[in-house]
Amino acid sequence: MTSTLEIGIGDEVRASFPGGLFVRGPVQEVNGEQVKVRGRWFRKEDATPAEEIENRIHANEAAERTRRANEQAGIEAAKVRSKSSFDGREQRTMKVVAEKKELSASETDDFVSSLLATGYRLRVAAREDGIEKARDEYREWTGGEELPDGCMYVNDTALTAREWFLDFEYDDGISYPFPIIEMGTVGKMNRTTEAGGRALHHNGKVTACYTEIAEFVIRAGVRASNDKGWRR
Repeated sequence: MTSTLEIGIGDEVRASFPGGLFVRGPVQEVNGEQVKVRGRWFRKEDATPAEEIENRIHANEAAERTRRANEQAGIEAAKVRSKSSFDGREQRTMKVVAEKKELSASETDDFVSSLLATGYRLRVAAREDGIEKARDEYREWTGGEELPDGCMYVNDTALTAREWFLDFEYDDGISYPFPIIEMGTVGKMNRTTEAGGRALHHNGKVTACYTEIAEFVIRAGVRASNDKGWRR
């Protein structure tokens, strides 16, 4: 790289005026510590070789790329640490009250008997576009019965056309055909839908809002009821 002391005739330089202005061009003459560029004399120390300027530009660009890469790497590393910590916390705190089990005929009878003995509430919330769908489902699952009065209410803000709700008392002495999770311990990272749905437990009460669960209990012999001995 050419230094200011080695500037000679013909070298491309940037010569600076006081106040920040400058001109570019080849050195026309050299006279001791002065150089002539575009017909004007400048001190050598005010003339910077073009090669040096280009090297500075490339060095600055490389430094900026490195800074941005390090910044992005820091952001990605923080995301990984945050996700790892969040995942671990969610997995540790989720409490499974009862595992899902494929019930035998006798276990299904025990499950239904428990609902009938301790009380339950089975009803459906429907938007206007889901009312007939809910009625048709109940007819299909019961073999032609009509949905009892008082077991359906209209909810125009429901996320789906109809939502079946089952509330009942938890009995730790029987098996359940769906998983039951302690309410408040599910967490965002554990909100995957279990096959057949799942229920939430709180203070001895269980609530499920999956159509698959409603279908199972209705086909097993339970009937829709707005307050079948249900104790709140």
